Amino acid sequence: MNKAVAIALLGLTTLAVAEDKKYTMADLKALVAQKSYREAVQHLEDISPSERNADWQDMAGTASAGLVAAVEHDEKLGTMQGLEARSEAGPPAFAECFQSEYQVEECRNAALKFVDADPTNAKLTLAMAKVARLGMMSYAAMPFFKRAVTANKGGAACKDEDLSIAVIAALGLPYDNVLFVDAKPIAGTTCWADLRKPILKELAANDSGYYKTNVCDLMRGKPTKETGDLTTLCAPKKE
Repeated sequence: MNKAVAIALLGLTTLAVAEDKKYTMADLKALVAQKSYREAVQHLEDISPSERNADWQDMAGTASAGLVAAVEHDEKLGTMQGLEARSEAGPPAFAECFQSEYQVEECRNAALKFVDADPTNAKLTLAMAKVARLGMMSYAAMPFFKRAVTANKGGAACKDEDLSIAVIAALGLPYDNVLFVDAKPIAGTTCWADLRKPILKELAANDSGYYKTNVCDLMRGKPTKETGDLTTLCAPKKE
């Protein structure tokens, strides 16, 4: 756990885990059913890692999101950051947040702070990026995928389908858009080997607009064996 996470947790006394009693899954489900979200979140880690199945993840997400929704606005960010000790519960909690009555921008900003508190956590950064893509317009998740690609050193992030969707969406934005700027090195360099086929497939179907212009510029200079017939794909649209 890095220093930023440790500081956040030390300041969050209301979410300190009680050590005098271990709760069972039945206890936690009962608390969620009663909307006693704070107590449920306090005891999420009472369940051993080997028993944190899909049932636990669903319950943990409901409890975490319920707690975030219940606190006052000024406490909301601190509460979300306090959930960093429960990285398995974080992504489902934010998924709920994106779908709640609260503003998407508020959830986005809190989610970025959540990720930035533990930026080298490869699994968490990718999970949060996938949640963000589903919770917003796909291209809006690029700041999250940029972090995920860095944390994963390419790897699993480059092979992720949600990354492909987000990058292709961002490549259709104006070249000076900050989201396109985030997507460009991922598409053209870091994840090119994994994104080449879906990018070319989209190019074949997109014969005009920013996407065509951006992708054709991106691929100029790359070997023909990697790009196919750019003369055809990037030719001006016939009227």
